[in-house]
Amino acid sequence: MARRSIRPLIDALVNGDEKVRSCAVEALVDITGEDFGQDRGAWQAWWDTEKKQADKKPRGTLLYPHGSNPMRFLEISFGSVML
Repeated sequence: MARRSIRPLIDALVNGDEKVRSCAVEALVDITGEDFGQDRGAWQAWWDTEKKQADKKPRGTLLYPHGSNPMRFLEISFGSVML
């Protein structure tokens, strides 16, 4: 779930609504442990590199070591971060 969420969250960083952008950043930080603010280019560059590593991991393993934190987007909790 988390892996599929990253790209749409990065895309949300150019949304015209500040609340959507802020929530996208919060979700990205919760999922990844990284914080590039609303810099879509920095997030995309990070994901391009990180995705290559994630593609090598078997499905069902934690994408990030702090994966026990619940994911949230627009105040909705999605559970643990798994591939």
